[in-house]
Amino acid sequence: MASFLLVFALLSDSARVMQVKKRLLYSLGGWAIASVTVGTYQAARGGLFSRYMGFQHIAWGTVEGAIAGYGLYTLHRSIRAGTANDWAAERRKLRRLLLFNALLDVGYVAAGTYLVTRSDARWRGTGWGVILQGGFLLLLDSVHAWSL
Repeated sequence: MASFLLVFALLSDSARVMQVKKRLLYSLGGWAIASVTVGTYQAARGGLFSRYMGFQHIAWGTVEGAIAGYGLYTLHRSIRAGTANDWAAERRKLRRLLLFNALLDVGYVAAGTYLVTRSDARWRGTGWGVILQGGFLLLLDSVHAWSL
């Protein structure tokens, strides 16, 4: 009975880690696509404020898309390979990474808040772009860290 419970706990740990990773990466990828799309429109059609906000969306969305794409690629590769992992350690590692990222996200929001106080519309647009991107990432990282 104890061995059954141990196997069940390992399976549920692995399923939870994989589910959280998939949800995290697909959410990040969707946000990246939306960011680049909206940012491109803002950069092409907006005034000075919107243009600089759009530049932030394009830059952040490109990086987020690359991270999501590479993450999904490696995740699906490891699923196909069927590699045995220490899922409890994997869960702890992912949680630590997400909590560290959440701290960085707070820094992004703080930096964006500083930029918003500037008088130039370019800095304000840049600041609001950073606040929006950092705020979303803070929410995404926090929710997924606590779901592990």
